[in-house]
Amino acid sequence: SAAAVAAMTPASIAAFNFFLPGAGVRFFAMLRTLCRWGDRVVTHEATFRLLAALRVWLYGRLARLSPRRILALHGGDVLNRLLRDVDALDNLYPRFLLPTASAVLACLATGWFFLRTWPSLWWLPALILASVLSLLPLAGWALGRRPLPLLMRGRATLRSHLLDCCEALEDFSLHAAAWREQCRRTLAVDACWLATQLQAARRAAGLRAVVGLLVGLAAWLCLALLAVLAKPGEGPWLVAAVLLILGTGEFLLPLASAAVDLPGTATAAGRLTALAEQPAGDDRPASGL
Repeated sequence: SAAAVAAMTPASIAAFNFFLPGAGVRFFAMLRTLCRWGDRVVTHEATFRLLAALRVWLYGRLARLSPRRILALHGGDVLNRLLRDVDALDNLYPRFLLPTASAVLACLATGWFFLRTWPSLWWLPALILASVLSLLPLAGWALGRRPLPLLMRGRATLRSHLLDCCEALEDFSLHAAAWREQCRRTLAVDACWLATQLQAARRAAGLRAVVGLLVGLAAWLCLALLAVLAKPGEGPWLVAAVLLILGTGEFLLPLASAAVDLPGTATAAGRLTALAEQPAGDDRPASGL
């Protein structure tokens, strides 16, 4: 910020030491790369281990079922729950919970900066923090409440139809009409699933656009207010405050997409719970006769 302000006049350029901000930029760039690598190693490793343990637990719950109960389950639906529904839970920890915690810490750091430099504008980072904790998740849940559960169920239905096409291929080769009907149903489910996926993507993009617009308006509001409150010599701090407000979009935009996916994550968790709670059953006859 000070380097940007110093570049406005030739006199300030000659008097300013650019080596210090240059070193700061390089240091924070390397620190960001290191933190991103650590995030991938630590959080994703933990997530993969958690999902692997969840698949083993779910398979153990299925293994206790009687043969009659197992045959009553559709293979495509069970496969979709073991693979896609478990993968959908990946949205919760690395894409929503952990970024939310990081956003809260960033908002607290921004609030501390405003309290030290511009105490009268403490409500700006507080407003951003409130949006992170309440407004953004509620808006994402409202937008994804209808299309995301349909998307999860549509993907399971499509996988079941495709598996039926593969398993009954010999029978379908003897009945052309049945094959055409199966193809029609599969393509209809696929078209419906793609339409639902497009609707969900548009809603997530719309929420990201609204978040970006609000961040930009907050930056303009901060600039307008600080232009009145700033004193001579506080130009670098003014620019830094505006850049901090703009930097909130760095964590708000990914949270917007993750918030829209929350209903789908809840649906996947419900489907896994329903599968795990299947009664074991008993194939033994009621009597010896």
